[in-house]
Amino acid sequence: MTKDDITVSIVVNQPLPDGMGMPVIINNRTFVPARYISETFGAEVRWDRDNSAVYVYWPQ
Repeated sequence: MTKDDITVSIVVNQPLPDGMGMPVIINNRTFVPARYISETFGAEVRWDRDNSAVYVYWPQ
């Protein structure tokens, strides 16, 4: 994945740095940890416990 001058490469079933999870394939879909990808590209991630939702905020 590339955004501006930042490139992120991941390997399925290999742990990500800092214990941020692991990309996996389920039913022919690749799932990656939203926090790892978003924060690597400069976004802020917040967890809304009351609604069990993740919000990603991109800098303006």
